[in-house]
Formats: sequence, structure tokens, C-alpha cells
Amino acid sequence: MRLLDFLKKDGRDLDRKRESLILKVVAYLDHHNLSTIPSVLAKIMEVGRNPNATVGDYARLYEMDQSSCMRLLVLANSVYYGARTGAVIRNVEEAIVRVGMRRAQEVINSSIVAGLFKSSVVIEDYSTTDLWLNSVAVAVGNRVLCAALPAPPPGGGRIDPYLAGLLHDVGISIEHQCFYQDGFREAVESRARGQGLLLDEEARHLSVTHAELGMEIAHRWKMPEELAAVLGHHHDLAVDGPEPLRLLHVTRTAQWIAYELRLGYSDFGDAQAPEYLASRRALGLDDARYAKVKEQVSLEIQRLKDLGWFSALKVRHV
Repeated sequence: MRLLDFLKKDGRDLDRKRESLILKVVAYLDHHNLSTIPSVLAKIMEVGRNPNATVGDYARLYEMDQSSCMRLLVLANSVYYGARTGAVIRNVEEAIVRVGMRRAQEVINSSIVAGLFKSSVVIEDYSTTDLWLNSVAVAVGNRVLCAALPAPPPGGGRIDPYLAGLLHDVGISIEHQCFYQDGFREAVESRARGQGLLLDEEARHLSVTHAELGMEIAHRWKMPEELAAVLGHHHDLAVDGPEPLRLLHVTRTAQWIAYELRLGYSDFGDAQAPEYLASRRALGLDDARYAKVKEQVSLEIQRLKDLGWFSALKVRHV
């Protein structure tokens, strides 16, 4: 059930502050040049689910976003994709062929979702740049983990795990943009001092959490329910069905890998280790495979850093 529907159900007393905060987010998304994001993501997911998708189909996606084109060309011409041969890639279709359609999908997803991570402020151990780095690390971790695990059950795997990782903490960025002066800064500072869960501090200082806001955004944008579950339940695992639960365990394991590697901002600390390690055990991931996944995530993020993937967001300390 959507959070706003829950608040209005059966004429019960409303928590006016919570409803006001959520409505403010809804208005923000509608009026800050973010209204095209859900439609573009829907088109990307549609192409990604089509087993007969062609290079031309992916190229047409790139026509919608110039920054995606630039990122793709930089990646295709990097040493990681054969630039040492001297063959320079100058158009999108050639770049898609070189990097592969799956990786091309990840590039455009990253470019589009990055538009949701807007701010220039550092608060304690938090900044939008670090939150974005962590989101990409979890996205990469999700993809690498899914490749290392047994195939999902028939009918499973309908949600791109990379996109789920990118979006899992998007509610934090939205809180920052909407409620910086209304409790967000205090919540981040309090979490940094106590090394607990940001979720708990948000509930105390904001009366609403990034998980609740993330799920509301996902439902408003008509995202698949399994994807909404990652945004809303990556802390509590309160979902039904094996597919969304598997994706949540994958995302939590990727979060822990990013935390261990100190890749960006994590909204939890050492005290939550038992919960995150329980997700690793639920996936049946032994030490050897876990170490390989962790090493690959570290390597891929370093490559993206070398390509300037995270340098576009400028921050300032306050």
C-alpha cells in the first residue's frame, strides 16, 4: 500500500507532518525538471527486457540524453575496452557494439538516475557525491552478485539488479533536497555521532524515512513492485515472494561490500553487521565467491573513478 493511501485510510487520524513532508516531495518532483525521469527509465527497462532488442534500439535511447552519449563514448574509448588498438569510436552505435548492450544500458541508467542526486553540501561523513558513489557501487555489486549466484527461479530476474542498486537510497538524496533545513541535517549529524541507522534518526528528526519516501516515489512513477520493494524495504525485508526477497538480499549484500570497501556514504555501521551478513548467508555465498565479488566490485569502481565518473558533482563543506 502506498504511504499516502495508508495515512488516509478509513478516516483515521492523520499524521499531518508526515503527510505534509510527502506532499512536498511530490511537488518537488513535479516541478524540478525531474518529471521525464520515470518515462525514460520505463523505456530503458522495456528495451532491456526485450530479448530481441538491437543496437539501434539502444542507440535511440541515447538520443534522449546527451550526457549519456558522452559517458558511453568515454567508456568505449578507454583502455578497458580496447582503446590501445588505436581504433577510435566516434558514434553511439559503434560504442554500444564495443561495450555491449548490457553495459550500455547501465551507462544510460546511471546518467539518468544521476539527475536525482543534486546538492553541493557536505554534512559530517555525508555528501551527495559520496551517496552517488555508494549507489553506483551497490549497483555494480548487485550485477556482479547476480552473475555469481545460481540463476533465479523461472519467471524471476525481471528487474535489472543494477538499476535497483542505483535507486535503493534515492530517498536520501530527495530528503536532502527537500528537507535540509527541516531535520535532514540534524538526522545526518546525529547518525554520524552515534554510528547507528540513518533510518532511526530520520524517524526522530523528520518523522518520515528515506525508505518510505523511496517507495512513494517508486509507486508514483509506476515502477515495478519488485523495484519499489528494494527502495522501501532494503532495511526491513518486509516483502512477500521469493523474487523480491532475493533481490533485497542481493542489494543488502552489495551494500555491505560497499561498506567494507569504504565506497561512498553508507547509512549504517558496524552494529548492523549481523543483519547484512545474514543476507549473505541467505544467498549461500561462500567465502571464496564473496571475496571474488568484492574484488571485482573494487576493480570496477576504481576504473569508473579513473574515467571521471564521479567528478561531475562538485561539493562544498559547511
